[in-house]
Amino acid sequence: MAAARHFIRTQSHQVPEQNRFALLQPELEINPKHPIIKKLNKLRESDTELAKLITKQLFANAMVGAGLAEDPRVLLTNMNELLTKALDKY
Repeated sequence: MAAARHFIRTQSHQVPEQNRFALLQPELEINPKHPIIKKLNKLRESDTELAKLITKQLFANAMVGAGLAEDPRVLLTNMNELLTKALDKY
């Protein structure tokens, strides 16, 4: 997959985003026993906004880990929103 990711990165201006995902066919696997997922499940009932921000961040982290993140600024924007929301409680 590294070669395919490299091709997509170098040709990204010519390949629409949906086609990139269709070509690579990435899969997001979620471990329901992971402590983050367990806590996120509880959090979605008490603070849906924070749960959504965390979910977006987990997805962005997975995209970075897979080498599929195009713009790292999105990662920072999500992280800053998450931190702001988390710090609102203190």
